[in-house]
Amino acid sequence: MSLLAYFRLYESLQAAVPALAGFLKSSPPLIPFSVAAAVFLSAVVSQQLFLYTYNDFCDFERDRLNPRKEPSASRLKKPVTALAAFLFIASSFLISLLPIRSAALAWGVQALGIAYSHPRLSLRTRVPMAQFIHFAVGAGYFLIGRMAAGGSWERGGLAAAAYFGLLYMSGGLNNEILDLESDRVAGLDSLALVLGPSRALRLVVLAQVLAILALAEAWGDRRGPLMALAGTIAYTLSLRRWIFTAAPSAPQEGFRARYRMLFSVLSAALIASWVA
Repeated sequence: MSLLAYFRLYESLQAAVPALAGFLKSSPPLIPFSVAAAVFLSAVVSQQLFLYTYNDFCDFERDRLNPRKEPSASRLKKPVTALAAFLFIASSFLISLLPIRSAALAWGVQALGIAYSHPRLSLRTRVPMAQFIHFAVGAGYFLIGRMAAGGSWERGGLAAAAYFGLLYMSGGLNNEILDLESDRVAGLDSLALVLGPSRALRLVVLAQVLAILALAEAWGDRRGPLMALAGTIAYTLSLRRWIFTAAPSAPQEGFRARYRMLFSVLSAALIASWVA
């Protein structure tokens, strides 16, 4: 595995989606293209780059037992440590430039992310802390963006935060299902291990259906219920194979690919409705 593999740009850009959504929901049309917006997005992406790199650093030994991930080379541990330290400094500097409320919430997200991965704290193995943290991060990034652009915590904004939080939480639990056997071999606890794959998958589906229903309030007008209904129908039809039967680990990758595609479309439509 090369050092570039630890530079998790794709996953970090995913975190920019709820942050950008919160920013756009609160901003006049010209603000998103300002220097302040560039600093804000750079802070979010660099923070996520740090948290993913730190997570990989803490997972060197665990990943050796996970066939879903390429085994790590121990010779890269020092370079990855240096990369994590650099990203921590860069993200900390950029976060300090944000408005005080956004910065405080971003520091909270960072503290949760570190506690999630730290080998002694390891909150991800304390059921159900991993689900709480994933929800808090997804919802938190939306609210960070909202406050960075001067928005308030009104009902529609909180519904949108819940939408992104539920998506993050369900994605994290689905990954636990994918990692079920390696976590069992490593002696790690997870909600998927406690519930079993069938019940864990039902919880993933429930969280994602609730996320779609949150769209009705997040949309902010009469189109919301129609989009939520259309999303629920599309979700049921495209994912019926997994919704009604608990699939084994390999087909679970197909489940993840399909729901990511569906929620990418729904999220893009939601953001477009705010800036149109």
